[in-house]
Amino acid sequence: MKIAGFFWKIFGGTVTVILITAFVVYLATLPTIGRNIQRNIETRVSNEARLASELCFQSLDQHTSSFDLGSLERLSKGLPDSRLTLIAADGEVLFDSRERPENMDNHKNRAEIMTTGKPVTRFSRTLLEDMVYVAYPIHVEGQINGYARVAVSADDREERTSELGQAIRNGAMLAILISFLLAIFFARRVTKPISEIAGLVTEIGAHNTKRRLEIRSDDELGRLAEAVNHMADELQGQISRVVRDRTEREAIFSAMSDGLLAVDTNQRVLFINKPARQLMGELPGQIKGTPVWELTRNRELLQVIEHCLESADRVVGETRIAGESGDHLVELVAVPMGASKGPHKGCVLELRDVTALRRLEAIRQDFVSNVSHELKTPLTAMRGYTESMLEDEDMPESVRKSFLEKAHLNTERLTAIVSDLLSLSRIQSDEHELSFEPLVLNELAQMVVQDMNDLAGSKHIRLELAPYEGDLSVDADAEALSMAISNLVSNAIRYSPQGETVRIAIRAELGEARIDVEDRGQGIPEDEQERVFERFYRIDKARSRKLGGTGLGLAIVKNVMATHGGRIELHSIPGEGSRFSLFLKHC
Repeated sequence: MKIAGFFWKIFGGTVTVILITAFVVYLATLPTIGRNIQRNIETRVSNEARLASELCFQSLDQHTSSFDLGSLERLSKGLPDSRLTLIAADGEVLFDSRERPENMDNHKNRAEIMTTGKPVTRFSRTLLEDMVYVAYPIHVEGQINGYARVAVSADDREERTSELGQAIRNGAMLAILISFLLAIFFARRVTKPISEIAGLVTEIGAHNTKRRLEIRSDDELGRLAEAVNHMADELQGQISRVVRDRTEREAIFSAMSDGLLAVDTNQRVLFINKPARQLMGELPGQIKGTPVWELTRNRELLQVIEHCLESADRVVGETRIAGESGDHLVELVAVPMGASKGPHKGCVLELRDVTALRRLEAIRQDFVSNVSHELKTPLTAMRGYTESMLEDEDMPESVRKSFLEKAHLNTERLTAIVSDLLSLSRIQSDEHELSFEPLVLNELAQMVVQDMNDLAGSKHIRLELAPYEGDLSVDADAEALSMAISNLVSNAIRYSPQGETVRIAIRAELGEARIDVEDRGQGIPEDEQERVFERFYRIDKARSRKLGGTGLGLAIVKNVMATHGGRIELHSIPGEGSRFSLFLKHC
């Protein structure tokens, strides 16, 4: 590096000398150049003025003593950078190439007129700028008949002087550039080996050790390059092992479905995987080393980490974390990390989203409770009726017949519940294979209407079918899809007042086939609309049982649509009725 500094000092001195020399030359030659330019301008104006006076003399009419102004106009066009003026002997301006003569003052007392043949530099009140003037008299028979004057802008001198100065400065800059390039060339020849060594050491510090130095000599620099190459080989092996271990560890942690968060004793983040980021909300890109309390304000999570660090023991907790799709119930398990002593002490926190698990447990408990209740009610009624008939041998025949009819109704209800449960189980079972085939929805809907006519007639309900104008087909299982539509129509009939109309409409919408079943019943409250698809869920349980519903119809419809890759939507206004819509991709 000392050699490089030496060359840079030479370069700096050379540049300084060039700059000083160029500046001195520039200052010494600039006045001389300016004077030469001034003389050239004056000579040019004098020649043009002499030419103009001769031309004016030639254009003079000997009889009228008047000048031919047309020839002067042509002359002025041949001298575009010069101003040509014809002045009478009494000072009146007869012609000017830049201004109208009637707008100009008498020129008898102008300096160039009083000193003809000599250049005069003065300010022009007509053109409002400095001009160089030369005027020559026009003699006729020994007397002055007028003056021919030529003027050019004095700015030409400054412009030419500036151009020459710029040329000198450009030459100096070119010399500096050449010196700079030469200095770089010689400095690189000497400092290149050292720069390569320094560059490789820097790359090693940045964990980039693939490049190696080329050994060009056996001197100290060559041996130093060889030692650096050897060090890079050793370091590359160590880094490869560390990277491989880290990659394997991160791959394992990232593949986990549960969240994982590791913190040190100061509760600063050491590692966090993607599921943990998702559970903890929107986190910045790089959070390693950030205190965990800056990432979340969840009190239960922070307490579990704090207790684990204080007790150096396993700590279990549970918390609720708000998310875009709703609250998440998260199980927290914190275990100490590493030995109880040493600088790497900390803890690892596992975040397990148990929201779906708890929901399934609740659904299972509700299902067991509901199915037990639904089965117990008809069984209890049947048992009561049969026991009454067995214990009372003298029971009137009319009462006995009434009891038998009620027992039969409960038997039918029990059969309907078991049948719907079996249907729902078959639809949800992986072993159940549906037979998909193209079905014309108009024909399928017409069959459902025919099957439901008796039920609708018993309640004085009118069924109205609005078929699709054309052939609209879907790829579906005929029995399952017919069951889904029948359940919707059956519910609409049961919950519609007498004399109303249940409307079934089929149409195509945005690449899908849509089946609407609409009634004018009591409607469904908004807070109940999501739950009506749960098994055995009823809004009015007493009225539903009275109408003969099992509480499984909508659950069956939802599962049928799921197995067909479709969906069901509900639109209902309390007091005005409900509309259930089935959506399937059409063929």
